[in-house]
Amino acid sequence: RCVEILILFRNTIRSWIIGATTPQVAGPVGIYQMTRQVAEAGLIPLIVFTALISLNLGIINLLPLPALDGGRLVFLLVELARRGKRVSTRVEHLVNTVGFAVLILIMCVVTYFDIARIIGGGSLFK
Repeated sequence: RCVEILILFRNTIRSWIIGATTPQVAGPVGIYQMTRQVAEAGLIPLIVFTALISLNLGIINLLPLPALDGGRLVFLLVELARRGKRVSTRVEHLVNTVGFAVLILIMCVVTYFDIARIIGGGSLFK
């Protein structure tokens, strides 16, 4: 089942890139709304949903974005390619700070759309 979810995640990202579908993302507010809806269906759906959220967060954390673990892996690969020569702490700090600011901005935008969707009576579940 885990492999199926990873394949689905990969295919979804691919369809966003080629424009076949539009991303339906949720921030903390949207995830709260979805969790409430899933909880109404019972304990087993809630456990499955919680596992999917955890898996998605793990995958996202491994994306090569600054300020995430995947971004740290990129710095380690750069060091490896440079035969152990470290990227300067100043550069790494700057890249991570900018990356963190971008992630916070994205989270704010997604949260805005979550709130707008809820006020409009919408849901990510169709």
